[in-house]
Amino acid sequence: MSEVKMFVQNVHHFRDECLVDSANPYRHVALFDEAQRAWNVEQTTNFMHRKKRIPGFNRSEPEYLISCLDRHPDWAVIVCLVAAGQEINTEKQGSANGLSR
Repeated sequence: MSEVKMFVQNVHHFRDECLVDSANPYRHVALFDEAQRAWNVEQTTNFMHRKKRIPGFNRSEPEYLISCLDRHPDWAVIVCLVAAGQEINTEKQGSANGLSR
């Protein structure tokens, strides 16, 4: 079980590590569970300002995750798990197309 925990990291912990360290992330694979609930630019900017004390943050949650993994010179993979009919980031019903915001 501990080996699995070392391999799989909560996407929010991954985000926080990328905020404090601009080097390539240790992991090459990110698993984004319930990706249809990803925050758009406005929601992420608001969160980063209020909770992380980072003013002027201007990326959506998916865009920032991609930028973190894009630091790798060789390869990286993002696996997005999307459930049909689930609530999208603003608690409104919709489809997985909310990721493109």
